[in-house]
Amino acid sequence: MGIMEYGWRFGYTSAQIDLMIMDQPTVEYGSDKDKKGKKSMIATKQEEDEMKNLVEAWKKDRNGQTYAGKTFSLNDFMEGKVE
Repeated sequence: MGIMEYGWRFGYTSAQIDLMIMDQPTVEYGSDKDKKGKKSMIATKQEEDEMKNLVEAWKKDRNGQTYAGKTFSLNDFMEGKVE
């Protein structure tokens, strides 16, 4: 089932289009070689430990600084002026 161009451009609201697109199945292409032997989506103990280490390193890098309640320019962020 496709979405007719006229309906897409002039007939449907953004919410209707989102609902039509959301109901479509997702297909992931790839070979078994891409999986590298992983048979489950459940994280292994090694992966959990790696993620914990990454989170701790991230927390250490930001030194407790948050931007909750603050404002900043996205241009400054893109230029690397906001850490």
